[in-house]
Amino acid sequence: MKNFKLCVSLSESNFPRCYAYAKQAEMAELRLDSLHFTEDELKTIFSLPIPVIATCRAGKFEDKERIKCLKQAIRYGAKYVDIEIDTPESLQKELLSFAAENNCKTIISYHNFEETPPLSQIEKIMDSAKKLLPWKIKIATFANSQQDMATILSLYAKHRNLIAFCMGEQGVISRLTSLFLGAEFTYVSADKNHSTAPGQPDIETMKKWIETFNVQ
Repeated sequence: MKNFKLCVSLSESNFPRCYAYAKQAEMAELRLDSLHFTEDELKTIFSLPIPVIATCRAGKFEDKERIKCLKQAIRYGAKYVDIEIDTPESLQKELLSFAAENNCKTIISYHNFEETPPLSQIEKIMDSAKKLLPWKIKIATFANSQQDMATILSLYAKHRNLIAFCMGEQGVISRLTSLFLGAEFTYVSADKNHSTAPGQPDIETMKKWIETFNVQ
């Protein structure tokens, strides 16, 4: 059975619980836009001996503040940083340069919480992301139909270094299927009460799904 990685996405505002979840994980994503931790608390999590992705989604902070938060996370030891494809170009370059200088790998991400664009549009997004030479490209769109899910999963036939799946109830299975198509890891929640995206399964559920499929 293949050893698939499960990345626990953490937005738990209670530090002891968040730290406990991260400590038990083999890989974690820290949602900085949802947390209010002290510098020492952030340093403690980012110094864990597991890969930790620093993420700060748009909405709560202005773009410059988000870049500041991500640079701080890199200083504290984040192994990976998630940079959204629609980040203003000047700030994007600033963060990419800073990450490279500090041996932090980059994930260029595209999120669409409403729909799955046509494949031709997704391919253009992929082309733009590839030009930034990231470690991984993340594509996460909302599935309003099974065809949407098929569109996103079709990307694996052409692209490498890809983490692509669909959000929402119609896209749940794509989070599992992506692993068998080439994704190095998939995102899960710590438990059923702390999902960070629509249709995101908890880690125990995903483990059971993987065991059920038991692909060699």
